[in-house]
Amino acid sequence: MNILNIIDEYLKLILISWPAVILILSVFILIRHKEAIDNLIRRIKSINKDGLDTYGPSGSEPIVPELPDSKLTNQKHQKDKTEDKTNISKNGVARVFYKITSELPNSVSFNFSRDHKVWFWIFNYDPKQYLAYIKVKFITNNFEKESESDYYGGLKAWRINEYSGIQAPGLDFPEEIKNAVKRGEKINLEIRCKIHDDVNNFIEEKLPQNYAYDPENNSWFLEP
Repeated sequence: MNILNIIDEYLKLILISWPAVILILSVFILIRHKEAIDNLIRRIKSINKDGLDTYGPSGSEPIVPELPDSKLTNQKHQKDKTEDKTNISKNGVARVFYKITSELPNSVSFNFSRDHKVWFWIFNYDPKQYLAYIKVKFITNNFEKESESDYYGGLKAWRINEYSGIQAPGLDFPEEIKNAVKRGEKINLEIRCKIHDDVNNFIEEKLPQNYAYDPENNSWFLEP
């Protein structure tokens, strides 16, 4: 009978003390993983029924340059959180890509023959911030002219955060180009790009890209 009483007392003790055990384990986990938990809390953007929505590893949204176009939109592409931040392209080559196009996913489609507008898209696939200086040249049969705007004339840099991109419809075309497309002449856009790091040190100059307009398909294609 005494043994049964002892077992009964032990069971009561376990039932009474289990919340304290859980509390001690919780405190131990918080202390052991304090840095990781603090980092997660700083990156929480919102909480919903599907779980946590967090910012990227930098803890903030990408910075977008103040372009003179209210329709400027910002894209962010978040990579695997475990990717090594030092895994940057070798040999001084920045993984920055750009293009001219008539349409982009989830955006307005432009008919250049009618609207005289295009989308400019630029994206950074590296885990660091870059400054991109873009220069656009307009070319047709007997006319060539470089853009005189800040962001398309190479005067101000596009600030592109890690794994982030920008799409903008703010490229202004000269009247000579607008008239040339009405006459059915071939239209080309030459794009040059210089990449600097986030403190404006030169990294590389990309090879020129030449885009030609196809009025039949309302599209821009990259010429070799």
